[in-house]
Amino acid sequence: VLEKYPDGHYLLYCGTLRQGVCLLFSTKDFNTQSYLSVSNVLNLIGNRLSVYAFFGKATYMGREFTTLYVGSSYDGRPLEYSGDAVSARKLDQNIDGRFNISYLFQAGDSKSGIDIDQMHKNNFIVRYIYGFEHQGFSYFLTVQLDGLYDERYSSRLVRVCQGDHQFYSYTEVQLSCKKPNAFGKYYNIALAAHFGRIGSDVAAKFSLNSKDRMLYIL
Repeated sequence: VLEKYPDGHYLLYCGTLRQGVCLLFSTKDFNTQSYLSVSNVLNLIGNRLSVYAFFGKATYMGREFTTLYVGSSYDGRPLEYSGDAVSARKLDQNIDGRFNISYLFQAGDSKSGIDIDQMHKNNFIVRYIYGFEHQGFSYFLTVQLDGLYDERYSSRLVRVCQGDHQFYSYTEVQLSCKKPNAFGKYYNIALAAHFGRIGSDVAAKFSLNSKDRMLYIL
């Protein structure tokens, strides 16, 4: 993970060392860096299998927050170092100046996240390919098994409302891509993606507005 905080002062980096703990660099001086605490599982974002994280927006109690959306595969680590599969998190600075990551919302058993049942973590691996926000929603592109006991994979688009701080609006849509006039040939495994402007050529071909945006998937 390598993401610039929206205020431009910090760069968030999360590798695979120390269970994927994150590190903050100052964009003014890269020699100024701060490791987040490894004792907080939400600071452990780096992953050996797949992870996608991006800064977006969220609304909570009428306020808008800069939010870190994280989609993370289970990579076989001990469960005490494993966070939720999809979550909305915030970056806070403590009184002592140290940074820490927490859920955008957490009260009792409610939190801004959703996870795979612990019994199935090793058998139902979800790979997170890409993520973006659009018109009040946050999205993740994933590749996963069609079912727990299925051997076929498909790509899915995950969506959660940015105003839903408990993720009750979490939904998945299966994507299917078939080559014209090619019987039985489906191209359903996403490798990369980009969400950007449609462009004049594609807009003309499909009668779309060139100023709109489109999700391109390879």
